[in-house]
Amino acid sequence: SRLISPDPENDDGFTLVEVLVGLMLTAILVAALATLGSQFRTFLNANDQIERAVELDKVARKIAEVIEQAEALPILRNDSSRDIFLIGKPDSVGFVATLKTGVQTFRFRDVSIHYIGRDQLVMKVGYHRPSTATEPKAESGDIDLRTGNLEVSFRYLESSALSEQSLWTESWNHPAKLPRAVSVFLTENYP
Repeated sequence: SRLISPDPENDDGFTLVEVLVGLMLTAILVAALATLGSQFRTFLNANDQIERAVELDKVARKIAEVIEQAEALPILRNDSSRDIFLIGKPDSVGFVATLKTGVQTFRFRDVSIHYIGRDQLVMKVGYHRPSTATEPKAESGDIDLRTGNLEVSFRYLESSALSEQSLWTESWNHPAKLPRAVSVFLTENYP
């Protein structure tokens, strides 16, 4: 048996130093890619939160736009509360509003906005006329304002002409009187 001696002219493999340098460069590239991947995930999460915040802002603006159109007119119901202008609860509000119904046509409409659990915010718009139902009859069905992990609450500003103090309440059903302001709290629970 003969021993094979290394031949300096026949270099078919890598030296240990070359293998270690290659492994080190590979480790540096993997670490850089992992950092970029983490930053990209953070960017996507921030982008999703911004999109949800913009959508939530649109819902808030729509609710504010409709509530600003509330009129000092009684909600037409078939019970004894015929002089109630606004019915407010922590999870819903109902009132008469002047809404655009055509190109240049505005009409009185019964409007109610309901928060249904953690997943739905619905606005009903109906004709403003006496009916047998206690809820407004929808003209074109319910309008889903928002679905998702949403929490909504309404508060109503009551002020007395005798004093300058204002008081926020969680419900409103004062006869022949609109609240000075309606506060809508919209909060989205991020997963």
